[in-house]
Amino acid sequence: LLFLLQAIVRQSRNGTPAYSPPIAGVLAYFEEHLDERVLLRDAAQHTGMSLEQLKRRFRREVGIPPADYLLRRKVQAACAMLEAGESVTQTAFQLGFSSSQHFSRVFKQYLGFPPSHFAGKGTRRK
Repeated sequence: LLFLLQAIVRQSRNGTPAYSPPIAGVLAYFEEHLDERVLLRDAAQHTGMSLEQLKRRFRREVGIPPADYLLRRKVQAACAMLEAGESVTQTAFQLGFSSSQHFSRVFKQYLGFPPSHFAGKGTRRK
């Protein structure tokens, strides 16, 4: 119940969560570097927090660990890329994954099916 109340309190007038400046900075950093392999220590350094401070504060404000948030965000971006006709391999590398196999495992972990199924008819797949 407390978690739910905290989430409601964080809602701004337009319905988007209102985060502290350091966490908003981390979220912006993630967006700016979505196409790269992001190291959490770099995100922490970007905001002036230690890695442990970042992890604790991010989880408290956002509700999930920063690494999990980043992977979810990459999967969300991948969905748009696949819908636009990008191949699984192109999508994986454009989002900073080390291999299409790793990307496929992460994608399936979050959505329950592989990216090749999400791409649908008429899109290129690899």
